[in-house]
Amino acid sequence: MKKIISMVIALSVLSFGVVCAAPLNDFSQGKTSAEFSITNPKLETSDSSGTTDWNKKTDYDFGVTVGLGNNHALQYKYQNMDSDTTYGYATAKADVQEFNYLTKINNNMNWFVGLHHLSGSLDYVYSYDIKEVTKLQAGITGVYPVNNTTTEWFTVGLGDSNYTVEAGVGYAIAQNTDLNLFYRYKKFTDLELDGYSRKIDAESSGFGLGVSVKF
Repeated sequence: MKKIISMVIALSVLSFGVVCAAPLNDFSQGKTSAEFSITNPKLETSDSSGTTDWNKKTDYDFGVTVGLGNNHALQYKYQNMDSDTTYGYATAKADVQEFNYLTKINNNMNWFVGLHHLSGSLDYVYSYDIKEVTKLQAGITGVYPVNNTTTEWFTVGLGDSNYTVEAGVGYAIAQNTDLNLFYRYKKFTDLELDGYSRKIDAESSGFGLGVSVKF
């Protein structure tokens, strides 16, 4: 938890000078942003018996945000967080889906509330399915244009045994099209596995590169 608090404080301070996929900041009715990213996250699971650092694998994300008008929007995100083969035989698989409702606070910030759905499995000598969970999460997103081509942003979300921190920069490569570089940290705690007596925690962290198109 100390790690989460430190990252939240750092991002709050650096949001005016830090630089990810620039989120949709115009919630006019019908305004839409579609995003696709390639990631290479570090995946870690732990329980009372110890910690497993899973080998990295190239994964992908995508998402859509649609303006509803009157400073409101709906958002869907999908995040693939699979590991490469570890110890020569073990793999971890996880998929996270987000369903968020966004409301603008001012020209640079919005708050959101939504649901995070996690599913997956851990394959050692035996295979254990992660019991699917749906967690509530709320947070804020700040979007700060630096100039006509560059936008900085951050997102901090806290929820029911889950945390998310993202930060990055979007650079306009064409009209309504951004190239995005970002960092994301995500954690779920007290996950249960079918056929396994101990609860586990799961963390994912790393950089991603993607494209967002607004129309």
